[in-house]
Amino acid sequence: MIPTITDDQKRQFQENGYFVLENVFTRDEMDRLAARIEAFQKRHQEELAAKGGTEGISRANEITFTAFLAENDPEIRAFVTRPEFAAISTQLLGPDVDLYWNQSVFKMPEGEREFP
Repeated sequence: MIPTITDDQKRQFQENGYFVLENVFTRDEMDRLAARIEAFQKRHQEELAAKGGTEGISRANEITFTAFLAENDPEIRAFVTRPEFAAISTQLLGPDVDLYWNQSVFKMPEGEREFP
């Protein structure tokens, strides 16, 4: 389903930084995407531990920033380049939009430091 963003949703986005679009993607699609992203996070967590626990602002077992998911996974790339995203982004931002940075952020419970 190609969504149409309403004026109310645009206003909510401007005021609150988000709005909810229901039934754009199926539960199965979202579950598959989450599994792919979680697999990247798990590998990143293991790499962090092997490197002594930190890299940049990522800290093993506290918070991980895993970048360039779409560039490194064809399923994620296919998902984020779907027409639904083009419709949403161009309705909110105009026709000149580009996905130039993508990452997942996992903040584990009981982290000892504030979010960077």
